[in-house]
Order: sequence, then C-alpha cells, then structure tokens
Amino acid sequence: MFNDKVRIIPYEAETHWAYIYQWYHSGKYDHFFGNMPSMDANAASTFNKGGVNYIIIDVNDVSKIVGMASINMIEERHRNCHLGTLIDESYQGKKIGTEATIMIVNRILNYDNMFKVIARVDPKNLGSQKVTAAVGFEQESILKQDVYYDGEFHDVIRMKITKGMFNKKYKSRRKKDPVEGHK
Repeated sequence: MFNDKVRIIPYEAETHWAYIYQWYHSGKYDHFFGNMPSMDANAASTFNKGGVNYIIIDVNDVSKIVGMASINMIEERHRNCHLGTLIDESYQGKKIGTEATIMIVNRILNYDNMFKVIARVDPKNLGSQKVTAAVGFEQESILKQDVYYDGEFHDVIRMKITKGMFNKKYKSRRKKDPVEGHK
C-alpha cells in the first residue's frame, strides 16, 4: 500500500464497469465524461480504448470505489499526456482526490517515463483547482471558450506539472510503483 487514504488499481471492465456506467448516467459528472461515445451497457470493453483508466478505492472500505482517473491524449514522442480525475461527491473534501492524483502523477512521470502531465480544469470547479495546486500543478494558460456544455462554450484552465517539479516536491514518493497489480 502506498499511503493510508487510497489505493489505485487498473480499470477492469468486468469488475468496474457498473460504477462507470452509474456515474455517467447520473448526470452529475457530465463535465468529466464530455463527448464520450455511446455509454450503454455493452460499452464496458471499449471504455479503456485510447487511454488508460484507473480506479480509486477508499482504504477504509476496501470494497468501495470512490473515483476514477483517466489518462488520455498520450503523446509518446513529446512525453506528455492529459489527466482527469473524478471523485464521487460523497468522498470529495477528504483529501482522497489529492492523494490519488499524487499517486497517479507519480506513476505517469516516474514509471511510464512521461515528462509532463496536463490537467484541464473548469474555472468554476474550485475543488479541482485546490487539488491540482496542492499536488504542484501550475497554471500554463487559459483556453478561451474551449469546452461546450449547458448550451454554451466555457473557458478551461490548463495546468501542468513536469517530472522535475513533481520529483522536487515528492522526493520520498518515487521508490514504489503506486498502482497495485499494474501490468
């Protein structure tokens, strides 16, 4: 175990799809899922295509999935990718998102050999802004009218953290792969 708050495990369609399906159809997390293709009950096996998804589990209740993280827009040549995290509403504000993001960024930068992780944050989502700042992300730019939801275009804050920035802040976290059972 990497810390005392959360565990990170790879997404497996057979085990985790029901949670993803439930979140998608709740309507609460439309910003996270964006313009995903059909999310019907048969989409479980294709959900992981084009990116890498992890499941976040609360250590205090090992059977409870409390969130997920999606790594996408992976650019191997330039060694960067985009990261999105989603924490169930009932677990927000408990530092689970911060710990999970630290663990996943550690995985991306120190074990998957990426140089930079990018997070796109909704300016209205103060929780996401707090998490990315606490992890060590810095604002890179504001993307004007970049996403469309609720019938209009909205700005997005583009945040970044590089391998050097992360390793300077979290020297002791590099020793162990934070993802359990990673293949």
